[in-house]
Amino acid sequence: MATRYKFGEFILDEETGVLFHGAQPTMLGQRAIALLTLLLKHPGMPVSKEALIEAAWPGLAIADNNLTVQIAALRRTLSREPGSAEWIETMPRRGYRFVGPVAAAGHTSYSKSSEPGLELEVSDKPSIAVLPFTNMSDDPEQEYLVDGITEEIITALSKWPSFLVIARNSCFTYKGRVVDMKQIGQELGVRYLLEGSVRRAGDRLRITGQLVEASTRAHLWADRFEGTMDDVFELQDMVTEQVVGMMAPKLEQAEIAQSMRKTENLLAYDYYLRGLDRFNAGTDEANSQAIELFEKAISLDPNFAYAYAMAAMCHGVRRASGWRLAERDVVRAVELATRSVELNKFDAHTLGCAGFVLMHLAEQFERGASLTEQAVRINPNNSRAWLWSAFANLWAGEHVTAKQCFERSIRLNPYEPYDFLAPLGIGWTLIMLEKYDEAWTWVQRARRLAPTFLAAHEAEILCLVRFGQLAEARRKFETLAKSDPALVSIPVYRTRSRFRLRSDVDHLIELLRQAGLRD
Repeated sequence: MATRYKFGEFILDEETGVLFHGAQPTMLGQRAIALLTLLLKHPGMPVSKEALIEAAWPGLAIADNNLTVQIAALRRTLSREPGSAEWIETMPRRGYRFVGPVAAAGHTSYSKSSEPGLELEVSDKPSIAVLPFTNMSDDPEQEYLVDGITEEIITALSKWPSFLVIARNSCFTYKGRVVDMKQIGQELGVRYLLEGSVRRAGDRLRITGQLVEASTRAHLWADRFEGTMDDVFELQDMVTEQVVGMMAPKLEQAEIAQSMRKTENLLAYDYYLRGLDRFNAGTDEANSQAIELFEKAISLDPNFAYAYAMAAMCHGVRRASGWRLAERDVVRAVELATRSVELNKFDAHTLGCAGFVLMHLAEQFERGASLTEQAVRINPNNSRAWLWSAFANLWAGEHVTAKQCFERSIRLNPYEPYDFLAPLGIGWTLIMLEKYDEAWTWVQRARRLAPTFLAAHEAEILCLVRFGQLAEARRKFETLAKSDPALVSIPVYRTRSRFRLRSDVDHLIELLRQAGLRD
């Protein structure tokens, strides 16, 4: 497995073959990278010329002076730090050895812990993650129902401001995996884990659940709830009530909130759960299918606020992801978002979705930002409410506040399916704060997670200009301009920019002009 080596302010990523100085990649050829990698694998030990030549020129017969040239290039690159050019020591008639401080910085196979981010310390207040319930039915197609029940329980628990509740999609990264409870608790930064199962046989339904203290793996509570499909909401509420009672025994029973009634139409609810399943798949085709399913739910229950909100959000995601979105779809998205708020003015999920859609698609910035702020106040455990509020603050010029909101979103949902959005948002806030070295690391993380996302490419170009790598910035700008209609000219860019402060737009234009944005 490939490794990352850290020495001084340098990091060598073996898997990608890139040497970073801080957050900025160096312009170092692959032969020099191969030589450096071999030297770092044997720190303090002589490495023969023969071994080095084989690493950089496998199977080729070359003169020793080629090796000398590459070693000299390495030393020039390392000389960015005082004294570091001497880290590669010549061993007369033997070869070379690396004598600088070096440590393996971890594997490069993707994991959240290897990315720039936040330490997920266990919260002082009650904190919980609801693991995906297991489908115990004979029919594997009931998986969507089981996932939906799990999500309903997460939603009900998250209504408690005194709890820290990890979002659905971070919990669902453990679906189908056998992972130690203590490890999950450490990875998500929670004290408690709720796991369970659902069995459906005809119209009969059985839900079991057990609450576990993650650090000790001790079982605190377990119970079983049975009924018919007509009782599904009541059964979910009973599970939630029991868990809340165990986590906060001093709370009055009268204070235990019931799950919000989304709809009394079970067929509409079924379509809604199927739509959530498709939405979370995160692909163009699945997103289109989700829209159809949410629209079917709306047709069966015209007062189903959540179905309106999610259908609107599907259209918003299409625009953000660069998928096809007709003008009539934009009009429909605004209708859906507006109606969802009319139907439910006191739900964080509904307000957050509607706020983002109105800002992103309809340029109703003040109205959308207000809705995202309300969403955070209503439910501070809703990770996406923090995410949409973060974008509102970013575009409004409140960059420090935006960064804090993005970080809060990651804390609540470190495994968000659209997990490039918060890192990208942090990258943009750092660009606006002119902290380009830090921004580069976050932007590259977003680029790896969403290679086709236009805003990530634009952020990368901005950093490259600031680093003085104008040839690369212009090359990337020329490619991006073919896909991004905002990059036609400076007047068009001003019109289409979501940034509200003229100073922010001027800042971006100053950099983009150097990359090729025309007057």
